[in-house]
Amino acid sequence: MTQLIITFLFFLLQSCSSRHGISQRDSRNDYSYHDGSGKFVFQRETKFSKNTIVTRQKISSLKSHKILEKSIVASKLGSVGVNSARVIALMPIGSDFEVWLDGNRYSSKLRTDTKNKKMILETNGLKENEKWYGTTAIQFPKSKFFCFFSQIPDCLYQIGFLQSLVDRPEQVRQFYSIWDSFPFSQDQYSGMGKNLFSSSSVKFDREEKNIFIFEVDIEGQLLLYYFSKSYDLVKIVWIAQGIMILPPGEEPNQND
Repeated sequence: MTQLIITFLFFLLQSCSSRHGISQRDSRNDYSYHDGSGKFVFQRETKFSKNTIVTRQKISSLKSHKILEKSIVASKLGSVGVNSARVIALMPIGSDFEVWLDGNRYSSKLRTDTKNKKMILETNGLKENEKWYGTTAIQFPKSKFFCFFSQIPDCLYQIGFLQSLVDRPEQVRQFYSIWDSFPFSQDQYSGMGKNLFSSSSVKFDREEKNIFIFEVDIEGQLLLYYFSKSYDLVKIVWIAQGIMILPPGEEPNQND
């Protein structure tokens, strides 16, 4: 991941627009990850340096602590023009992703080509599997707002979507998710599309026991994100995939 770290440092040296009342909070939390194959340890860490957000995630075995999947993504805080005004947005920088499937290690890297408005994807795996080996450039869709999938909680908070939806729960906000696990996400999860960028929306669902619950729809895949009233991530429920990311000690509830 040396190349990605160097890229991050390059962006850290660049200035960006100042923030307007939204805190930049480092965080590190452990969760319990549940899916159809069992229970695992899920670790999530977010760090801020100037106007760059770096998020690391890791899934490991509960007993052996063997790493099964890990990622690091980075985005830069900036602004975009909306209705003759400037609003906060996150500009994707890049990501590194690694996963172990059937005993084999696969990896992918994403880098933003700002000049050509493309994302450069580099994948490494079994050479005989062409879709998991090589480099390609993918055009960014037309949109103002992008969030790496693993950075959705940080992204939606930093661009103010969560706060605005609590104030106006009838609204639905639109953005594009970038699958930092692409193209492996197509085989990891059922019913997935074949695109790096997925049209997405978020809306406020309800408040329950001092917890804000938001629905994120990613091309028909519904995820529930639970936040404290200070917008700290509490848990995630990915309904279609049977995935639950819960606080330590909490067990899956059929009512979630």
